[in-house]
Amino acid sequence: MKEKDKSNYQSEIESVISGGYCIGCGVCSAVSNGSVQVSLNELGMYNAKLNVSFANQKIEVFQKIDYVCPFTNKGHNETEISQELFPKTAIIDSKAGRYSYSYAGWVEEDNFRSNGSSGGMVSWFLCELLRNNEVDYVIHVKPNNSNGEKPLFNFAVSQSQEEIRLGSKSRYYPVSYSETLELIRETPGRYAVVGLPCFIKAIRLLSNVDYIFRERITTTVGLVCGHLKSAFYLDMMAWQLGIPPENTELFDFRKKIECDDAHNYGVEAKGKYAPEMKQAFARNLYGTNWGYGFFKYHACDFCDDVLAETADIVFGDAWIDQYDKDWRGTNIIVVRNERLNVILTDAVISNKIVLNELSLEDLIASQSGSFRHRRDGLSIRLAEKKRNGKWVPRKRVEVSELASRILESNLYVVRMKMSSFSHLAFQEALNKDDFNIFKQRMSKYESEYLKAMAIRDFFRGRPKRIINLFKTYAKQLLKNIKRYINDRKF
Repeated sequence: MKEKDKSNYQSEIESVISGGYCIGCGVCSAVSNGSVQVSLNELGMYNAKLNVSFANQKIEVFQKIDYVCPFTNKGHNETEISQELFPKTAIIDSKAGRYSYSYAGWVEEDNFRSNGSSGGMVSWFLCELLRNNEVDYVIHVKPNNSNGEKPLFNFAVSQSQEEIRLGSKSRYYPVSYSETLELIRETPGRYAVVGLPCFIKAIRLLSNVDYIFRERITTTVGLVCGHLKSAFYLDMMAWQLGIPPENTELFDFRKKIECDDAHNYGVEAKGKYAPEMKQAFARNLYGTNWGYGFFKYHACDFCDDVLAETADIVFGDAWIDQYDKDWRGTNIIVVRNERLNVILTDAVISNKIVLNELSLEDLIASQSGSFRHRRDGLSIRLAEKKRNGKWVPRKRVEVSELASRILESNLYVVRMKMSSFSHLAFQEALNKDDFNIFKQRMSKYESEYLKAMAIRDFFRGRPKRIINLFKTYAKQLLKNIKRYINDRKF
Protein backbone atom coordinates (compact mmCIF):
# COMPACT_ATOMS: atom_id res chain seq x y z
CA MET A 1 0.00 0.00 0.00
CA LYS A 2 1.36 3.38 -0.96
CA GLU A 3 1.87 6.18 1.56
CA LYS A 4 -0.90 8.26 -0.06
CA ASP A 5 -3.40 5.54 0.96
CA LYS A 6 -2.57 6.01 4.65
CA SER A 7 -5.74 7.98 5.40
CA ASN A 8 -7.85 5.03 4.23
CA TYR A 9 -6.03 2.45 6.33
CA GLN A 10 -8.02 1.30 9.36
CA SER A 11 -5.58 0.32 12.10
CA GLU A 12 -6.94 -2.34 14.45
CA ILE A 13 -4.43 -1.96 17.28
CA GLU A 14 -6.55 0.88 18.67
CA SER A 15 -9.61 -1.41 18.72
CA VAL A 16 -7.58 -4.08 20.48
CA ILE A 17 -6.40 -1.69 23.19
CA SER A 18 -9.70 0.13 23.72
CA GLY A 19 -11.66 -3.15 23.72
CA GLY A 20 -9.44 -4.69 26.39
CA TYR A 21 -8.00 -7.36 24.10
CA CYS A 22 -4.33 -6.44 24.61
CA ILE A 23 -2.49 -9.29 26.36
CA GLY A 24 0.63 -7.18 26.96
CA CYS A 25 3.00 -9.50 25.07
CA GLY A 26 5.05 -6.49 23.93
CA VAL A 27 5.70 -7.77 20.42
CA CYS A 28 4.08 -4.72 18.82
CA SER A 29 6.70 -2.49 20.45
CA ALA A 30 9.43 -4.24 18.45
CA VAL A 31 8.00 -2.99 15.13
CA SER A 32 6.46 0.31 16.24
CA ASN A 33 9.44 2.64 15.69
CA GLY A 34 9.03 3.76 19.29
CA SER A 35 5.36 4.67 18.94
CA VAL A 36 4.03 1.92 21.24
CA GLN A 37 5.09 1.36 24.86
CA VAL A 38 4.07 -1.61 26.97
CA SER A 39 3.97 -1.17 30.73
CA LEU A 40 2.30 -2.47 33.89
CA ASN A 41 -0.93 -0.57 34.55
CA GLU A 42 -2.73 0.28 37.79
CA LEU A 43 -4.65 -3.02 37.66
CA GLY A 44 -1.48 -5.08 37.56
CA MET A 45 -1.61 -5.95 33.85
CA TYR A 46 0.77 -5.20 30.99
CA ASN A 47 -0.93 -3.13 28.30
CA ALA A 48 0.19 -1.33 25.17
CA LYS A 49 -0.10 2.45 24.97
CA LEU A 50 0.13 4.54 21.81
CA ASN A 51 2.26 7.63 22.28
CA VAL A 52 1.97 10.94 20.44
CA SER A 53 4.25 9.79 17.61
CA PHE A 54 1.93 6.93 16.63
CA ALA A 55 -0.27 9.01 14.32
CA ASN A 56 2.79 10.25 12.43
CA GLN A 57 4.19 6.83 11.60
CA LYS A 58 4.40 5.54 8.04
CA ILE A 59 1.71 3.16 6.91
CA GLU A 60 4.23 0.29 6.88
CA VAL A 61 4.59 0.70 10.66
CA PHE A 62 0.80 0.60 11.13
CA GLN A 63 0.61 -2.55 9.06
CA LYS A 64 3.39 -4.31 11.00
CA ILE A 65 1.89 -3.39 14.37
CA ASP A 66 -1.48 -4.77 13.29
CA TYR A 67 0.05 -7.88 11.77
CA VAL A 68 2.12 -9.01 14.78
CA CYS A 69 -0.62 -8.43 17.38
CA PRO A 70 -2.19 -11.82 18.23
CA PHE A 71 -5.64 -10.25 18.68
CA THR A 72 -6.16 -8.21 15.52
CA ASN A 73 -7.73 -9.61 12.38
CA LYS A 74 -4.79 -8.57 10.18
CA GLY A 75 -2.33 -11.38 10.87
CA HIS A 76 -2.53 -15.09 10.10
CA ASN A 77 -4.40 -17.25 12.59
CA GLU A 78 -2.98 -20.27 14.43
CA THR A 79 -4.19 -22.77 11.85
CA GLU A 80 -2.58 -20.86 8.98
CA ILE A 81 0.70 -20.36 10.85
CA SER A 82 1.01 -23.99 11.93
CA GLN A 83 0.14 -25.26 8.44
CA GLU A 84 3.06 -23.27 7.08
CA LEU A 85 5.45 -24.33 9.85
CA PHE A 86 4.48 -27.98 10.29
CA PRO A 87 3.11 -29.26 6.96
CA LYS A 88 4.09 -32.90 7.58
CA THR A 89 2.72 -33.53 11.07
CA ALA A 90 1.04 -36.89 11.58
CA ILE A 91 -2.03 -35.61 13.41
CA ILE A 92 -4.31 -32.68 12.61
CA ASP A 93 -7.04 -31.99 15.15
CA SER A 94 -9.44 -29.07 15.55
CA LYS A 95 -8.57 -28.72 19.25
CA ALA A 96 -4.96 -29.86 19.53
CA GLY A 97 -3.84 -28.45 16.20
CA ARG A 98 -1.06 -30.09 14.20
CA TYR A 99 1.42 -32.37 15.97
CA SER A 100 3.41 -35.54 15.52
CA TYR A 101 3.94 -36.90 19.04
CA SER A 102 2.26 -36.54 22.44
CA TYR A 103 3.53 -37.88 25.74
CA ALA A 104 3.06 -37.84 29.47
CA GLY A 105 6.35 -37.82 31.33
CA TRP A 106 8.76 -36.54 33.91
CA VAL A 107 12.46 -36.03 34.54
CA GLU A 108 14.56 -38.64 36.34
CA GLU A 109 17.79 -36.67 36.11
CA ASP A 110 18.95 -34.67 39.15
CA ASN A 111 16.24 -32.71 41.03
CA PHE A 112 14.47 -31.14 38.04
CA ARG A 113 11.19 -32.87 38.91
CA SER A 114 11.14 -31.91 42.58
CA ASN A 115 12.01 -28.31 41.73
CA GLY A 116 9.43 -28.01 38.95
CA SER A 117 5.70 -27.39 38.99
CA SER A 118 4.88 -30.68 37.29
CA GLY A 119 7.33 -33.24 35.97
CA GLY A 120 10.24 -30.79 35.67
CA MET A 121 10.31 -31.12 31.90
CA VAL A 122 10.44 -27.45 30.87
CA SER A 123 13.63 -26.45 32.71
CA TRP A 124 15.24 -29.79 31.89
CA PHE A 125 14.44 -29.40 28.18
CA LEU A 126 15.83 -25.86 28.08
CA CYS A 127 19.04 -27.09 29.73
CA GLU A 128 19.18 -29.94 27.23
CA LEU A 129 18.96 -27.46 24.35
CA LEU A 130 22.07 -25.74 25.73
CA ARG A 131 23.89 -29.01 26.38
CA ASN A 132 23.18 -30.19 22.84
CA ASN A 133 24.37 -26.86 21.39
CA GLU A 134 20.94 -26.24 19.87
CA VAL A 135 20.75 -22.68 21.24
CA ASP A 136 22.99 -20.04 22.80
CA TYR A 137 20.35 -18.23 24.86
CA VAL A 138 16.99 -18.95 26.47
CA ILE A 139 14.25 -16.35 26.98
CA HIS A 140 11.96 -17.42 29.84
CA VAL A 141 10.28 -16.09 32.99
CA LYS A 142 12.44 -15.62 36.08
CA PRO A 143 12.23 -13.74 39.40
CA ASN A 144 13.26 -10.13 38.98
CA ASN A 145 15.52 -9.92 42.06
CA SER A 146 14.05 -6.50 42.64
CA ASN A 147 13.77 -6.63 46.46
CA GLY A 148 10.02 -6.85 46.25
CA GLU A 149 9.53 -4.06 43.72
CA LYS A 150 6.99 -4.89 41.02
CA PRO A 151 7.03 -6.68 38.74
CA LEU A 152 8.28 -9.66 40.77
CA PHE A 153 8.73 -11.77 37.61
CA ASN A 154 9.41 -11.09 33.95
CA PHE A 155 11.07 -12.50 30.86
CA ALA A 156 14.85 -12.63 31.10
CA VAL A 157 17.74 -14.20 29.20
CA SER A 158 19.68 -17.23 30.45
CA GLN A 159 22.84 -18.64 28.91
CA SER A 160 23.80 -21.32 31.44
CA GLN A 161 22.06 -24.26 33.06
CA GLU A 162 22.36 -22.59 36.45
CA GLU A 163 20.57 -19.49 35.17
CA ILE A 164 17.86 -21.58 33.51
CA ARG A 165 17.12 -23.44 36.73
CA LEU A 166 16.49 -20.15 38.51
CA GLY A 167 13.40 -19.89 36.32
CA SER A 168 11.89 -23.23 37.32
CA LYS A 169 8.16 -23.46 38.11
CA SER A 170 5.01 -21.79 36.83
CA ARG A 171 4.40 -18.10 37.45
CA TYR A 172 0.77 -17.04 37.33
CA TYR A 173 1.84 -13.48 36.78
CA PRO A 174 1.80 -10.83 34.01
CA VAL A 175 4.88 -10.69 31.77
CA SER A 176 5.99 -8.97 28.57
CA TYR A 177 8.59 -9.59 25.86
CA SER A 178 9.13 -5.87 25.20
CA GLU A 179 12.58 -5.59 26.79
CA THR A 180 13.92 -9.02 25.82
CA LEU A 181 13.04 -8.52 22.16
CA GLU A 182 15.38 -5.54 22.11
CA LEU A 183 18.08 -7.77 23.56
CA ILE A 184 17.54 -10.33 20.78
CA ARG A 185 17.78 -7.58 18.17
CA GLU A 186 21.04 -6.26 19.64
CA THR A 187 22.74 -9.58 20.47
CA PRO A 188 23.39 -12.14 17.71
CA GLY A 189 22.89 -15.80 18.55
CA ARG A 190 20.41 -18.65 18.55
CA TYR A 191 17.50 -18.21 20.94
CA ALA A 192 14.88 -20.49 22.45
CA VAL A 193 11.81 -18.48 23.45
CA VAL A 194 9.27 -19.75 25.99
CA GLY A 195 5.73 -18.40 26.07
CA LEU A 196 1.99 -18.83 26.37
CA PRO A 197 0.04 -19.67 23.18
CA CYS A 198 -0.79 -16.08 22.16
CA PHE A 199 2.76 -14.94 22.98
CA ILE A 200 4.28 -17.61 20.74
CA LYS A 201 1.79 -16.74 18.00
CA ALA A 202 2.99 -13.13 18.18
CA ILE A 203 6.63 -14.29 17.99
CA ARG A 204 5.82 -16.27 14.84
CA LEU A 205 4.13 -13.26 13.26
CA LEU A 206 7.06 -11.05 14.22
CA SER A 207 9.43 -13.52 12.57
CA ASN A 208 7.41 -13.19 9.37
CA VAL A 209 8.03 -9.44 9.13
CA ASP A 210 11.54 -9.11 10.61
CA TYR A 211 14.39 -11.30 9.36
CA ILE A 212 16.50 -10.72 12.49
CA PHE A 213 13.97 -12.50 14.69
CA ARG A 214 13.34 -15.12 12.03
CA GLU A 215 17.05 -16.02 11.99
CA ARG A 216 17.76 -15.77 15.72
CA ILE A 217 14.69 -17.39 17.29
CA THR A 218 15.39 -20.99 16.35
CA THR A 219 13.19 -22.79 18.90
CA THR A 220 9.81 -21.90 20.40
CA VAL A 221 8.63 -23.60 23.58
CA GLY A 222 4.92 -23.26 24.33
CA LEU A 223 3.15 -23.56 27.66
CA VAL A 224 -0.38 -24.94 27.94
CA CYS A 225 -2.61 -22.10 29.08
CA GLY A 226 -5.81 -21.77 31.08
CA HIS A 227 -5.56 -17.99 31.26
CA LEU A 228 -3.11 -15.26 32.27
CA LYS A 229 -3.51 -13.57 35.66
CA SER A 230 -2.82 -9.99 36.67
CA ALA A 231 -0.39 -9.18 39.49
CA PHE A 232 -3.44 -8.90 41.77
CA TYR A 233 -3.67 -12.71 41.88
CA LEU A 234 -0.36 -12.93 43.74
CA ASP A 235 -1.33 -9.97 45.93
CA MET A 236 -4.63 -11.62 46.84
CA MET A 237 -2.95 -14.81 48.06
CA ALA A 238 -0.08 -13.05 49.83
CA TRP A 239 -2.54 -10.80 51.67
CA GLN A 240 -4.35 -13.87 53.01
CA LEU A 241 -1.01 -15.24 54.22
CA GLY A 242 -0.54 -12.11 56.30
CA ILE A 243 1.79 -10.32 53.89
CA PRO A 244 0.68 -6.86 52.71
CA PRO A 245 0.70 -6.79 48.89
CA GLU A 246 3.38 -4.10 48.71
CA ASN A 247 5.68 -6.15 50.98
CA THR A 248 5.79 -9.45 49.05
CA GLU A 249 9.39 -10.36 48.26
CA LEU A 250 9.28 -14.05 47.26
CA PHE A 251 6.37 -16.14 46.00
CA ASP A 252 6.03 -19.78 44.91
CA PHE A 253 2.76 -20.46 43.07
CA ARG A 254 3.29 -24.25 42.97
CA LYS A 255 4.67 -25.66 46.23
CA LYS A 256 4.48 -29.45 46.03
CA ILE A 257 2.82 -31.20 48.97
CA GLU A 258 4.21 -34.68 49.56
CA CYS A 259 1.75 -37.59 49.47
CA ASP A 260 -1.15 -35.50 48.17
CA ASP A 261 -2.64 -35.35 44.66
CA ALA A 262 -0.68 -33.26 42.17
CA HIS A 263 -3.48 -30.70 41.82
CA ASN A 264 -3.55 -30.12 45.59
CA TYR A 265 -0.47 -27.94 45.56
CA GLY A 266 0.43 -25.21 47.99
CA VAL A 267 1.66 -21.65 47.77
CA GLU A 268 4.57 -20.19 49.68
CA ALA A 269 5.50 -16.56 50.26
CA LYS A 270 7.90 -14.33 52.13
CA GLY A 271 7.51 -10.68 53.05
CA LYS A 272 10.24 -8.05 52.99
CA TYR A 273 10.35 -7.64 56.75
CA ALA A 274 9.68 -11.21 57.95
CA PRO A 275 12.32 -13.96 58.00
CA GLU A 276 9.93 -16.92 57.78
CA MET A 277 8.21 -18.38 54.74
CA LYS A 278 4.42 -18.69 54.95
CA GLN A 279 2.53 -21.57 53.34
CA ALA A 280 -1.02 -22.68 52.63
CA PHE A 281 -2.87 -25.04 50.34
CA ALA A 282 -3.87 -22.97 47.33
CA ARG A 283 -7.37 -24.41 47.47
CA ASN A 284 -7.84 -23.07 51.02
CA LEU A 285 -7.29 -19.47 49.95
CA TYR A 286 -10.19 -17.36 48.78
CA GLY A 287 -10.31 -16.64 45.05
CA THR A 288 -8.07 -19.47 43.82
CA ASN A 289 -10.89 -21.42 42.15
CA TRP A 290 -9.60 -21.34 38.58
CA GLY A 291 -13.13 -21.52 37.21
CA TYR A 292 -13.99 -18.16 38.77
CA GLY A 293 -11.39 -16.48 36.58
CA PHE A 294 -10.48 -13.80 39.10
CA PHE A 295 -7.96 -11.29 37.65
CA LYS A 296 -8.05 -12.87 34.21
CA TYR A 297 -6.97 -10.74 31.26
CA HIS A 298 -10.05 -9.92 29.17
CA ALA A 299 -8.10 -11.07 26.10
CA CYS A 300 -8.00 -14.61 27.50
CA ASP A 301 -11.76 -14.87 27.08
CA PHE A 302 -11.24 -14.36 23.34
CA CYS A 303 -8.43 -16.84 22.67
CA ASP A 304 -9.06 -20.25 21.10
CA ASP A 305 -5.57 -21.76 21.48
CA VAL A 306 -4.96 -24.04 24.48
CA LEU A 307 -1.98 -26.13 23.33
CA ALA A 308 0.19 -23.38 21.81
CA GLU A 309 -0.49 -24.60 18.28
CA THR A 310 2.32 -22.57 16.70
CA ALA A 311 5.12 -23.71 19.04
CA ASP A 312 7.75 -26.32 18.16
CA ILE A 313 7.12 -28.15 21.44
CA VAL A 314 4.59 -27.65 24.23
CA PHE A 315 4.53 -28.55 27.93
CA GLY A 316 1.69 -28.58 30.45
CA ASP A 317 0.21 -30.36 33.45
CA ALA A 318 -1.12 -33.90 33.07
CA TRP A 319 -4.49 -33.30 34.74
CA ILE A 320 -5.78 -36.83 34.16
CA ASP A 321 -6.52 -39.50 36.76
CA GLN A 322 -3.65 -41.89 36.10
CA TYR A 323 -1.09 -39.12 36.69
CA ASP A 324 -2.86 -36.71 39.02
CA LYS A 325 -2.46 -39.10 41.96
CA ASP A 326 1.33 -38.69 41.89
CA TRP A 327 2.19 -35.62 43.98
CA ARG A 328 5.61 -35.35 42.30
CA GLY A 329 3.94 -34.13 39.11
CA THR A 330 3.71 -35.19 35.47
CA ASN A 331 3.92 -33.17 32.28
CA ILE A 332 2.09 -33.54 29.02
CA ILE A 333 4.36 -32.92 26.03
CA VAL A 334 3.23 -32.15 22.48
CA VAL A 335 5.92 -32.26 19.78
CA ARG A 336 5.63 -30.69 16.34
CA ASN A 337 9.31 -30.44 15.41
CA GLU A 338 11.05 -33.72 14.57
CA ARG A 339 14.44 -32.36 15.62
CA LEU A 340 13.18 -31.83 19.16
CA ASN A 341 11.61 -35.27 19.34
CA VAL A 342 15.06 -36.76 18.73
CA ILE A 343 16.31 -34.93 21.83
CA LEU A 344 13.50 -36.49 23.87
CA THR A 345 13.93 -40.03 22.59
CA ASP A 346 17.70 -39.91 23.14
CA ALA A 347 17.06 -38.80 26.72
CA VAL A 348 14.70 -41.73 27.28
CA ILE A 349 17.41 -44.13 26.10
CA SER A 350 19.92 -42.59 28.51
CA ASN A 351 17.38 -42.76 31.39
CA LYS A 352 17.26 -39.01 31.87
CA ILE A 353 13.48 -38.85 31.43
CA VAL A 354 10.45 -41.13 31.35
CA LEU A 355 7.91 -40.77 28.54
CA ASN A 356 4.62 -42.60 27.99
CA GLU A 357 2.70 -42.19 24.76
CA LEU A 358 -0.46 -40.15 25.24
CA SER A 359 -3.53 -40.60 23.06
CA LEU A 360 -5.31 -37.66 21.48
CA GLU A 361 -8.31 -38.37 23.72
CA ASP A 362 -6.21 -38.22 26.90
CA LEU A 363 -4.38 -35.15 25.65
CA ILE A 364 -7.68 -33.31 25.22
CA ALA A 365 -9.01 -34.69 28.52
CA SER A 366 -5.99 -33.32 30.38
CA GLN A 367 -7.18 -29.80 29.54
CA SER A 368 -10.92 -30.43 29.22
CA GLY A 369 -11.98 -27.35 31.17
CA SER A 370 -9.87 -25.04 29.04
CA PHE A 371 -11.23 -26.53 25.83
CA ARG A 372 -14.84 -26.08 26.98
CA HIS A 373 -14.11 -22.48 27.91
CA ARG A 374 -12.36 -21.74 24.61
CA ARG A 375 -14.83 -23.49 22.36
CA ASP A 376 -18.38 -23.51 23.78
CA GLY A 377 -17.70 -20.54 26.04
CA LEU A 378 -15.92 -18.50 23.39
CA SER A 379 -18.72 -18.93 20.86
CA ILE A 380 -21.16 -17.55 23.43
CA ARG A 381 -18.91 -14.66 24.46
CA LEU A 382 -18.48 -13.67 20.82
CA ALA A 383 -22.26 -13.67 20.37
CA GLU A 384 -22.68 -11.55 23.51
CA LYS A 385 -20.20 -8.96 22.22
CA LYS A 386 -21.77 -8.84 18.77
CA ARG A 387 -25.26 -8.44 20.21
CA ASN A 388 -23.96 -5.36 21.99
CA GLY A 389 -22.35 -3.98 18.84
CA LYS A 390 -18.78 -4.42 20.08
CA TRP A 391 -15.69 -5.06 17.96
CA VAL A 392 -14.26 -8.55 18.48
CA PRO A 393 -11.23 -10.36 17.08
CA ARG A 394 -12.03 -13.00 14.49
CA LYS A 395 -11.75 -16.50 15.98
CA ARG A 396 -11.84 -20.08 14.71
CA VAL A 397 -15.14 -20.99 16.38
CA GLU A 398 -18.71 -20.47 15.30
CA VAL A 399 -20.63 -17.66 16.96
CA SER A 400 -23.45 -19.27 18.95
CA GLU A 401 -26.93 -17.79 18.67
CA LEU A 402 -28.83 -21.00 19.44
CA ALA A 403 -31.64 -20.74 21.96
CA SER A 404 -30.84 -24.28 23.13
CA ARG A 405 -27.62 -22.93 24.66
CA ILE A 406 -29.23 -20.38 26.95
CA LEU A 407 -28.13 -22.28 30.07
CA GLU A 408 -24.48 -22.40 29.04
CA SER A 409 -24.73 -18.81 27.86
CA ASN A 410 -25.77 -17.61 31.31
CA LEU A 411 -22.88 -19.48 32.94
CA TYR A 412 -20.18 -18.17 30.60
CA VAL A 413 -21.49 -14.60 30.61
CA VAL A 414 -21.60 -14.54 34.43
CA ARG A 415 -18.05 -15.88 34.54
CA MET A 416 -16.85 -13.16 32.16
CA LYS A 417 -18.53 -10.43 34.21
CA MET A 418 -17.15 -11.87 37.46
CA SER A 419 -13.64 -11.91 36.04
CA SER A 420 -13.92 -8.34 34.77
CA PHE A 421 -15.28 -6.98 38.06
CA SER A 422 -12.61 -8.71 40.18
CA HIS A 423 -9.95 -6.21 39.05
CA LEU A 424 -11.95 -3.20 40.22
CA ALA A 425 -13.11 -4.86 43.43
CA PHE A 426 -9.58 -5.72 44.47
CA GLN A 427 -8.31 -2.26 43.59
CA GLU A 428 -10.95 -0.83 45.93
CA ALA A 429 -9.86 -3.25 48.67
CA LEU A 430 -6.25 -2.13 48.22
CA ASN A 431 -7.17 1.54 48.36
CA LYS A 432 -9.13 1.01 51.58
CA ASP A 433 -6.63 -1.50 53.01
CA ASP A 434 -9.38 -4.03 53.71
CA PHE A 435 -9.37 -7.48 52.09
CA ASN A 436 -12.93 -8.16 53.23
CA ILE A 437 -14.16 -5.46 50.87
CA PHE A 438 -12.97 -7.60 47.98
CA LYS A 439 -14.86 -10.65 49.27
CA GLN A 440 -17.99 -8.60 49.85
CA ARG A 441 -17.93 -7.11 46.35
CA MET A 442 -17.41 -10.51 44.72
CA SER A 443 -20.05 -12.40 46.73
CA LYS A 444 -22.88 -11.41 44.38
CA TYR A 445 -21.04 -12.81 41.36
CA GLU A 446 -20.07 -15.97 43.21
CA SER A 447 -23.72 -16.61 44.03
CA GLU A 448 -24.79 -15.98 40.43
CA TYR A 449 -22.05 -18.25 39.12
CA LEU A 450 -22.84 -21.14 41.48
CA LYS A 451 -26.54 -20.82 40.68
CA ALA A 452 -25.82 -20.90 36.93
CA MET A 453 -23.63 -23.98 37.40
CA ALA A 454 -26.34 -25.77 39.38
CA ILE A 455 -29.06 -25.00 36.83
CA ARG A 456 -26.87 -26.14 33.95
CA ASP A 457 -25.96 -29.38 35.70
CA PHE A 458 -29.58 -30.04 36.58
CA PHE A 459 -30.43 -30.25 32.91
CA ARG A 460 -27.33 -32.31 32.24
CA GLY A 461 -28.38 -34.88 34.81
CA ARG A 462 -25.60 -34.60 37.36
CA PRO A 463 -27.55 -34.97 40.64
CA LYS A 464 -24.58 -35.36 43.00
CA ARG A 465 -22.84 -32.28 41.68
CA ILE A 466 -26.13 -30.36 41.70
CA ILE A 467 -26.65 -31.11 45.38
CA ASN A 468 -23.11 -29.99 46.23
CA LEU A 469 -23.49 -26.81 44.21
CA PHE A 470 -26.80 -25.92 45.85
CA LYS A 471 -25.22 -26.53 49.27
CA THR A 472 -22.41 -24.15 48.37
CA TYR A 473 -24.89 -21.65 46.97
CA ALA A 474 -26.99 -21.85 50.14
CA LYS A 475 -23.94 -21.24 52.33
CA GLN A 476 -22.97 -18.25 50.22
CA LEU A 477 -26.52 -16.89 50.44
CA LEU A 478 -26.50 -17.21 54.24
CA LYS A 479 -23.18 -15.36 54.41
CA ASN A 480 -24.63 -12.55 52.32
CA ILE A 481 -27.70 -12.31 54.56
CA LYS A 482 -25.57 -12.20 57.73
CA ARG A 483 -23.32 -9.58 56.18
CA TYR A 484 -26.37 -7.49 55.23
CA ILE A 485 -27.76 -7.74 58.78
CA ASN A 486 -24.42 -6.75 60.30
CA ASP A 487 -24.07 -3.83 57.90
CA ARG A 488 -27.57 -2.61 58.87
CA LYS A 489 -26.53 -2.54 62.54
CA PHE A 490 -23.98 0.12 61.79
